[in-house]
Amino acid sequence: MANVIALAQLYKALLDRVYTITSCTTILEANQTYVKPTDAPNIVKVAKMLVQGLGDYSRSNGYPKGAVTLDWELFQLQFDRGREFNIDAMDNFESLDLPTANLLKEFMEQWVVPEIDAIRFSRLSSRAGNTVAADFADPETAVKALRLAQEALEDAKVPRSDLVFFFSNSLYYSILNSKDWTRTLTPGQSPNGHFDAFDGIRRVNVPKDRFYSAITLNPGATDADAGGYIKDATNGKDINFILMHRPASNAVTKHAVPKIFTPAENQEMDATKFQYRIYHDLFVPDNKTPGIYLHTGA
Repeated sequence: MANVIALAQLYKALLDRVYTITSCTTILEANQTYVKPTDAPNIVKVAKMLVQGLGDYSRSNGYPKGAVTLDWELFQLQFDRGREFNIDAMDNFESLDLPTANLLKEFMEQWVVPEIDAIRFSRLSSRAGNTVAADFADPETAVKALRLAQEALEDAKVPRSDLVFFFSNSLYYSILNSKDWTRTLTPGQSPNGHFDAFDGIRRVNVPKDRFYSAITLNPGATDADAGGYIKDATNGKDINFILMHRPASNAVTKHAVPKIFTPAENQEMDATKFQYRIYHDLFVPDNKTPGIYLHTGA
């Protein structure tokens, strides 16, 4: 049993490592200080603090009394997803355990990570306080749209610190191809026009296949249904960019240790059985929606 537990821990480390490397949304993981569990397994509480403004100071009575309210907004986790695989004992033995290691890597990179990102971006889209739908005629139009987004968040009194831009690749390379974009060339180096920040705001590029405003999850319950997700044909739009204050959202993941059963423990077949389950969601409290600006295609 000890060896099985050690194997499960090894595979969990692989799962977590692949997810960290390839995900676009790890920076949105919740600050656990502001997220609390409840007695219900599918409900979490997110802190929301309200304070009052200044009042007139009285030289006879002193300071006007104020109130601090700390509420806990309840959110229900919506996404409970999983999959089971069986690897034949002889296949695994003859391949020196390579099928198991490659299975986990491929599963995470091709299916799990893109789906988690796609869910989070669709959730952000549904809770955005500012939404604009327009196509870009040229790179200059795109740059103007990015600056308008910054202006909108500043007018909403969203702190400039901790802002992040999520870019579509098409938007990013459109800006790079603009004749007005500055390139640098230093001795001994190749020309480089790439940028990690736009107007001092961190940039994260997102692959097109997970950057939709709405998606549909496949149940994956039959051999013909591979699972995963697709773009919502009715409501989903390609996202051009999202500008947001990172603390505006709370990405919560209950990432359980994967279950692994040896062929001796597997009562169904002579195979190593791997089961993976992830229970997660992304929440945006009501008072934080102004901190999310969504720009989609028309």
